[in-house]
Amino acid sequence: MREQGYTGSEWSVYRYLETLKQAEVKASVNPARIQKYSVNTAVWLFVRDPERLEEVEREDLAAFCQASPPLTRAYCLIQEFLTMVHQREGERLDAWLEKIKESGLPELQSFAGGESNETKLL
Repeated sequence: MREQGYTGSEWSVYRYLETLKQAEVKASVNPARIQKYSVNTAVWLFVRDPERLEEVEREDLAAFCQASPPLTRAYCLIQEFLTMVHQREGERLDAWLEKIKESGLPELQSFAGGESNETKLL
């Protein structure tokens, strides 16, 4: 992967693969369960360390990712950002920002561009 230009950490790859493993649980996951989540609770699920999630939360996260490819992209990008911050890998920020530009996810693009909801209202 590095030969193809990947500059991320091994941990980022691990987390992404872990997400894919969780998505394999999808056959036993009822997507209707995710309707119980408020927006704030769902966001909290996306920003937590996946290793610290309880089993039911892992299943619900898999259901979110199964329900929507954009949510899967958002989850991976959020986890990559959190890993970058926790490991103090600021040199990866420009590459991450480029991924956000290409992601097609306006909410993350607003976050990366420093826009807030208040700015949008003005």
